Amino acid sequence: MNNSINRTLGDANYGTHMVPLINAVVNTKGDVFEMGCGDYSTPLLHYILTNQKRNLLSSDTDLKWLNLFKYLENDYHKFEYVKVYDDDWELNPKPSEWDKVGNKKWSVVFIDHRPGDRRKIDIERFKNNAEIIVIHDTETLSYGYEPVISQFKYQYVYKVYKTYTTLVSNFIDVEKLFERSNKKEEISINNNYEINQWQKIDTSNNLVFPWYSFEMLDELKKWDTSNWNIFEYGGGLSTLWWRDKSKNVVSIDSSKNWCEKMDLIYVTDKDKYIEYPLEYSRKNYIKFDCIIIDGEPVSWRDNCMHYAIQCIKPGGYIIIDNWKQNSIDGLGDNDWSNTEKIISELNLKYKTFFTPTHPDWKTIVIKLE
Repeated sequence: MNNSINRTLGDANYGTHMVPLINAVVNTKGDVFEMGCGDYSTPLLHYILTNQKRNLLSSDTDLKWLNLFKYLENDYHKFEYVKVYDDDWELNPKPSEWDKVGNKKWSVVFIDHRPGDRRKIDIERFKNNAEIIVIHDTETLSYGYEPVISQFKYQYVYKVYKTYTTLVSNFIDVEKLFERSNKKEEISINNNYEINQWQKIDTSNNLVFPWYSFEMLDELKKWDTSNWNIFEYGGGLSTLWWRDKSKNVVSIDSSKNWCEKMDLIYVTDKDKYIEYPLEYSRKNYIKFDCIIIDGEPVSWRDNCMHYAIQCIKPGGYIIIDNWKQNSIDGLGDNDWSNTEKIISELNLKYKTFFTPTHPDWKTIVIKLE
């Protein structure tokens, strides 16, 4: 019986792993272990691997959820229930039940299972028993992925969406699997948006630079941001650039259309918007290396500094675009009183970067000592 009849397909955000997962599967030849079933991964893995006559084991801790996909079971595709939880999901979970499943060598192991804090243990368990491990949700710092991921010889982070997927391996240079597709994807993204005389292309990755003053872009080229956590008030093409150049990017925007196009976090309430980085910082126990204040409505920008200053690392940077730019209503000399007060009270120093061919476009950088 097909238990999936009349079901609504899950949120598309759950499928952000599909490109890297498929890339790993089609570039290997052996068996695949799926840890955590899903509307996107399970059927697609089933059809690819059954067609190639390769074995697939799909497992999950939720029996009802697992049974929704068991209509796919055949000689090549098997399912296994992992009884981590009893009837009460919060009462006495037994994550060690995962130790009993999948104890062999695999071409690909897909990590997307519960409980979340078990994931790093299974990455460690399979580091020498899988050609490639595909790990979903690697932007979520609370999973504690970083120490175990850093042990692998090869690593690649797929950052096209705000939900990241990381491939790791001790046997295959996973970054090379993406060399062609990355260029095609980047060019495709850029070609969908017309840029103007005030925007520039970064030739190092073929992406549009963040829309900051030209002197600021020259400064940005000097920074090593590869291990940074970034927060953006206001996202867009800049988000794609930061995703390529840093470890983690959290980007919010008040435009629904822009959020859908660029996979940003949609926030329209002013208080939630300006407080967002601080709430995120507290929830995830991190501080940011860089916070960019460049969002709309522009009248909210002057209120952002109060929260940004509370969740920036020592030595971190706050970038404010269109600083005292009188040619934009709401961002002129008299529209930054809250920010100026904080700069004065904390005796903060900042540097101003101009665009020589523009009458008053300025980007400032505040470095927290």
